[in-house]
Amino acid sequence: MGAWGTSVFENDSACDFIAYLQNNSAGMTDELVRIHEAFKDEDYLEVDECSSLLAMAELILNSFGAKPTHEIAKEVNFNVIKETVTLSFLNQLISLLEITLNIDNRERSELFELWEEADPKDFAEWKDSSFCLLEGIKNIRDEQFSN
Repeated sequence: MGAWGTSVFENDSACDFIAYLQNNSAGMTDELVRIHEAFKDEDYLEVDECSSLLAMAELILNSFGAKPTHEIAKEVNFNVIKETVTLSFLNQLISLLEITLNIDNRERSELFELWEEADPKDFAEWKDSSFCLLEGIKNIRDEQFSN
């Protein structure tokens, strides 16, 4: 899995995503579209895709001031991320995060499966923090786009 801890940025995939964003101003949207297309083709999310989705969620929460910024993300342009966020973007992200977190119990998330096999304490910690990200994104959606 390439993880050394349970937080969003304690894995290779999330760090690679941060590097990608620093070199690509449209990276957030491009990556979400790529992941969505891959999921439509396979009906399954690979570990790297899931890790990128969780990193997106954390970065969006950072950009709206809802969560402190992790050291690794200090160089990210949060204004660009904030401009990327639309209702459609958030709804698509929420849908993919729910698959990442196996909410429908259909086992379509490699990352969830890998954490499920890990130490139970680590799994619980990862799951709790990941669900907090999902709820935070739902709150941003509701606050920013309510009628």
